[in-house]
Amino acid sequence: MKLDCGHEPSPHETFTTGYGITPDGRKICYTCCAEQDKEQMRKMGKATLYLKIKRYDSTILGQKAKGIYCKAELTNWPGSFVIPCFVHMGRHNIAGKQYNVRFEFEGKSWRGIQCGDNTELCHCRRNK
Repeated sequence: MKLDCGHEPSPHETFTTGYGITPDGRKICYTCCAEQDKEQMRKMGKATLYLKIKRYDSTILGQKAKGIYCKAELTNWPGSFVIPCFVHMGRHNIAGKQYNVRFEFEGKSWRGIQCGDNTELCHCRRNK
């Protein structure tokens, strides 16, 4: 089966389809989803990605830190676009925790925020 992007569906599990659907209804493979997400980041300076924390650490360069810092990565929905990032966990008055994310994309500095532990969505934007 050929998708609208001209590729075959991406390798996938039984609970997924191997393609994403654009707002205009076109079916595109996961690689093309990643390219579309990158293009949106370049053009709009904003993105909503998924935060996946890999390792917690309460020290920075051997010194006790004020918050909890961790290594993590940001991904798009199918996981075909991955950005390593650095996260500081702080407090939020409603959600309890707030994860402040810092990363670089194509030489530009970006930041993101995820509020609470009941979501993985991280709202990111390019720094001025």
